[in-house]
Parts: sequence; structure tokens; C-alpha cells
Amino acid sequence: MSLAKDLPPPSEEHLNIPTKERQNLLEELSAAMGNKEVAVAFWACVQVCNIDKLRELVCKARTDQGEMDVIIDDCGPLIRNWMQRRPKSEPSSVSQSQAQSLALERDDNGCVFTKKAVP
Repeated sequence: MSLAKDLPPPSEEHLNIPTKERQNLLEELSAAMGNKEVAVAFWACVQVCNIDKLRELVCKARTDQGEMDVIIDDCGPLIRNWMQRRPKSEPSSVSQSQAQSLALERDDNGCVFTKKAVP
């Protein structure tokens, strides 16, 4: 049985404080992409992504800009879905009660986080 005192201390990454390594990787990523402007959603994602995945992105940016463009484009819808917002071009045809019913159906009538029937 492992005790909490046996675990290594959490890094600042776990406290939403960017470590020097993350800051360096973000600078390397920007340089590898030619310091070009990219979607805000992409930068939001790399600010909080797993540090190992960020290392992979830096390598990918150095070798395959085409794939990076696809990754960057994929971040926009990801953020919209996370925020549960419809694209601006999509008309709002769902009433508040319909939206609630759809959300309950989507979440199997349970809490989104615990999956239990009673939140």
C-alpha cells in the first residue's frame, strides 16, 4: 500500500502554473512554426496539454508543417464543443426545455462528472 508521503511532490504543472519547461517548449513550438499567427484555440490547447504531448508537437512542427496545420484547425471545434457552443452559422432552433432534455439524454440522466443519478 502506497502512502501519500511516498509520492513525489506535485509539479507546478498540476497547479496550473506553467513550468519553465513548458514555457521553453512553447517558445520552441512558436519558432518551429515560423512564429506565424495561429488560432487562439490552438494556443489555449497547448497551454494546458500534457507536457509529453507538447514535446511531440514541437518535434512535429519541426518536421511536418502540413500535419501541424491540421492539428491547429482541429482545435477550433474542440473548444466550441467543450464550451457547448454552436457555430455562429448554425441557427438556434432548440428551446430551453428541449436543450435540457437533450442534455439529460446525452448524460444518461446523471451527473456529468460523477455519472451518478443524483448530482
